[in-house]
Amino acid sequence: NFDSDEESVPEEDDASNRPRAHQRKFVSWDAQADKLEEYGSKHGTFLVPAKYEPDPSFGHWVHTQKKAVRGTNNKKPLTSTQRQRLNEMGAIEEWQTARERHWRTMRDTLAAYKDEHGSASVPRAYEDQELAIWQRAQRQDYYAGRLSAPELADLEKIGAIEDW
Repeated sequence: NFDSDEESVPEEDDASNRPRAHQRKFVSWDAQADKLEEYGSKHGTFLVPAKYEPDPSFGHWVHTQKKAVRGTNNKKPLTSTQRQRLNEMGAIEEWQTARERHWRTMRDTLAAYKDEHGSASVPRAYEDQELAIWQRAQRQDYYAGRLSAPELADLEKIGAIEDW
């Protein structure tokens, strides 16, 4: 009624009045990590389904942490303490894909090669052809801008980039 002298005051935003799908409760990172440890103990794995039925927000949280570990979630990177906690419980190792595990193994092999030979440029005719081919592919990916931020940081850390 436009004739009323009373002002229209919006109702307070009370989460309990919102539909269930729009209600959010804040759960600390540490509480979620505790829940992940419990899940790992109970199920023998840290591979929580993204749409985990008993608690979809927990499944989403785990999915977000996996992206942060891989360096593909730039919105909220992990702190060193958070990364350490996930690593200590064994989640990071389990979350790594076969490609990531292979990449890290080859990075370590390249670091050992550099320590022994003084350079991270592996000759094409080197006896370990897998290393020679992998190193060339990384160098090409570097120049093409296709390395992920963690991969680039790892290669810089071992001094490979400066040798290319």
